[in-house]
Amino acid sequence: MPDAPTIFADAMLDASLLHGVLRVRLGQVAGGGNTLVPAGQLVIPINEVPGLLTALGNVLAEAEARLRAS
Repeated sequence: MPDAPTIFADAMLDASLLHGVLRVRLGQVAGGGNTLVPAGQLVIPINEVPGLLTALGNVLAEAEARLRAS
């Protein structure tokens, strides 16, 4: 896969579903934690959302298990 932009996000600004496409606007906490600024947008065809959420859930479960083991 070619290099793709990296977006750091520690917040979700909002999400919308329109014409079969889920759009999630990502944000970053700035200003000492008092301000959210836009970081980018995640755009996913709705038919791909269940698989993506399952994969993310698996990664989070693995991370949680590693944290508990350490």
